[in-house]
Amino acid sequence: MYKEEVIEIEKLFLNKENYRIDFERYNTLEKVVERLYADEDIMGMIRGIVNFPGIYPHEKLIVVPKEDGDGYVVIEGNRRVLAIKNLLMMIEPPAKYKRKVNELASKLSEDTKESLRHISAVVYDVSDRSYLKIVADKHSTISYNRWGQISQWHFFKDLYYQNNKDIDLTANELGKSKSEVSNYIRYHNLLSYIRRLPYWDEKDLRDQIESNTLKATKFTRPLGTTEVKNALSLKFDEYLEVELPDDDRENFDLLLCKYTEAALILDKSDDDFIYTRSTPAEVVELIEEWKKEFNQPKQNGQKSKEEDREKNPTTTNGVNGAKGGEDPNKAKSKKKPNPATHKSPSRYFEDLKCSIEDQRLKRLTTELRELSRNNRADKFAAATSMVIRGLLEASLLYQVKKKGKFGDYKKSLEFEKDGKIFVSPEGLKNLVSFVLKNVEEVFDRANVKNARLALEQVSRIHLKYLNSIVHDAWFDPTEGHIHDIAGDIRELLRAILGDTA
Repeated sequence: MYKEEVIEIEKLFLNKENYRIDFERYNTLEKVVERLYADEDIMGMIRGIVNFPGIYPHEKLIVVPKEDGDGYVVIEGNRRVLAIKNLLMMIEPPAKYKRKVNELASKLSEDTKESLRHISAVVYDVSDRSYLKIVADKHSTISYNRWGQISQWHFFKDLYYQNNKDIDLTANELGKSKSEVSNYIRYHNLLSYIRRLPYWDEKDLRDQIESNTLKATKFTRPLGTTEVKNALSLKFDEYLEVELPDDDRENFDLLLCKYTEAALILDKSDDDFIYTRSTPAEVVELIEEWKKEFNQPKQNGQKSKEEDREKNPTTTNGVNGAKGGEDPNKAKSKKKPNPATHKSPSRYFEDLKCSIEDQRLKRLTTELRELSRNNRADKFAAATSMVIRGLLEASLLYQVKKKGKFGDYKKSLEFEKDGKIFVSPEGLKNLVSFVLKNVEEVFDRANVKNARLALEQVSRIHLKYLNSIVHDAWFDPTEGHIHDIAGDIRELLRAILGDTA
C-alpha cells in the first residue's frame, strides 16, 4: 500500500544504502554526500532547482518510514533531497563546493525556500516492495533517467541479498528476466572481488575501478563469451559468486587484475588495451600472453615484456606509459599487477597470530589460521564463519576490558520499560554497537580510523550473515563471504591480537 503526502524536508533522510553508492566503504552520511557530489552531478541538480525555481511537481519522491518511526528514508530522490538540504543549509556540502552552493542559495527567493521545505512524496509501507519495479524501470530502462552500469548492478545485487539469494523472487520484483538479473549480480560480485585484491593503488580504485560513472562495457562484453571466461578460468557458483580455483590462485587473481586493467584503466597507446570492439579471439590472445608472462620460466637470460618495460621506461608503451623519446617522469604511472613484485597476499587469516596470554583467543586464532590454509575455508565456509564470529566477539571483549570500558558496556545493555529496568542480552550486535559509539576510548589513536571502518563494515554488511550462522535464520555462507569479511576485519584482529590496539 502507498499514499501521497507532503512531508517536511527535516523529516526526509538520505538513504545511506543508496543504490547509486556502490561498495561498502561509503557508509556514513559524509561519505555518501562526498560520493554523490563526485559521481552524480549534485551541482547540476542545485543549479536546476535555482533556475526553475524549485523542483518539478510531477517528480515525486518515493520514501518508506524509518524503523524508529521518526521520519522517512528516501528510496527515490536522494539527489533532490541532498540538493535541497544543501541549499537550505541543512547539510553541509563538501568543502570544494561550499562557496558555489552558498552563492546559488543566495539567489533563492523566500517563497521558493518555503516551497522546498515541504516536498510531495509517495509513501510506501516497508513491507510493500512494489516500488522496486518503478525504480528498476526508471533507472535501467528509461534513457534520460538511467543509472550508470555500476549503480544498476549494485541495485540488483542488494535486492538479491535482501531476498536471501532467491533469484526468481528478485527477478519478479524487478520485472526483469532472470538471466539479466543474474548477469548483473555476477558482474557486481566479480568486480567487488577484483577490487579487494591487493594489487591496486588508491588512485586506481578511486579514479578508475571504483568510480560510479564507470563505463563497464569493455569489461563485460568479452565476459559474455565462453572463450574469454575459459581463458580466465572464470566460473560462478550457484549463488552467483566467483568460484575460485583449487590451485594456482595467485595467477588467477593476477589474470583478473590484468584483464580489469586492460579494459578499464589503460589507454589506447598501450599494447594490452582492450577496445570496445575487441573480438573474443583478440582478448583470449592477450590473456594467453599474460599467462606466459606469469608462468614461463626465464631461459637464457630472456626478459619478459614486463621486465623490459620496467628496465626501459622510455620504450613505447612502457610501464610508466611513456613513448620513445619522452620523459618518463612526465608520463602517467600505471600500476601493473606483476607476480615478480608482489608476494602472495593473505586471502583470509593465514598468518594471523595471537600474542595475548588468553587461552580462548589463542585457540580461536589457531583454528581460524588453520581453516584459512590449503583452501579449507572454501570447503568449510560455515565452520570458518563460526570461528570468525567467535574470535571477533572475544577479541572485542578483550579490548573493551583492556581499556576499562567493560562496566560501561554492561551498563549500555540496560533499558527502561514500564518503569522497570531490563537488560539486553550480550552478543556481537550490541558489542559492535557499543565499540563503534566509543571507538576513540576503546582503541589507541593510531588504530581508531581503521577500527571504525572495520566495525562499520561489520555492522552494515557482515553482522547479519555472521549472526545467521548461529541463530535461527540460517544463511548458507560461501567462500566469497569469508573473503569479504577477512578483507574488512583482518587488520583489526591483527592489532587486537598483537596487543597493539
